[in-house]
Formats: sequence, C-alpha cells, structure tokens
Amino acid sequence: MIGRLIGGGHDICKIRYRLTPTINLSGKLLYGSGFPVPSTNFAQLGSTYYAIGLNTVRLPAYVRFDLRCDKSWAFQRWKLTLYGEMLNLTNHENRIYISISGVNPTTLQTTIQTEQELPVTPTAGLAFEF
Repeated sequence: MIGRLIGGGHDICKIRYRLTPTINLSGKLLYGSGFPVPSTNFAQLGSTYYAIGLNTVRLPAYVRFDLRCDKSWAFQRWKLTLYGEMLNLTNHENRIYISISGVNPTTLQTTIQTEQELPVTPTAGLAFEF
C-alpha cells in the first residue's frame, strides 16, 4: 500500500493496494478550498460607481473521490491492462466558473454563473504497453 499527501492549492491523497500480482485497487481523494473567481463589488458615490473588493467571491470547496481497479496480463514483449473506474464516486456537486452574468442593482455585487463539473462517471478501458 502506498499513501501520499501533497500540500498546496489541492491536497491529493492516493492509496493503492495490490490484491494479487496482476490485480490492483486504487483510490484518490482530491480537495480544493475553493478558487477565487472574477467578481467585483461596487460602491456608489453620487452618480458614480466605484469598483471595490475585486475577486472576493470564491467557489465552494472542491471534493472528489475516484476508485479504480485494473487487471494486467504480461506477454513476452508487451502488457495488456483492463481497467474500470468510477470518478466522483461521492457525487459531490463541484462547481466551475462560467461567466459573470450581471450586477445585482440592490446589493451592487456581481452575480456569477457556474455549472457542475463532473457527476459520477464510470469509465473502462484497455491499455497496451510495449
């Protein structure tokens, strides 16, 4: 089993377990504290608006857990690996910034448009190594 923790903008924790010499099970946890997005608050003095507090809005925390299993077959000059994995297994609603959609006239704050980044996504595939 291998564990690793990397600090910084994102913390990544990876764990891999060898069930047999040819079958591996692995998991990956990603966390981000929420990226700042382009945004502005405005203040009004008379008939003039002034930008204050640039980029003060942050996206919600990014959390994703991926799980993967692979099976390998070694041949004389090459290796074949069959894998299956589930991305964002917890179905956390990670948001990505799309655009600024306007300014709220009451609060004088910009409003942003976001979308969900990656729902639960199953994947499978083959890898050939020569």
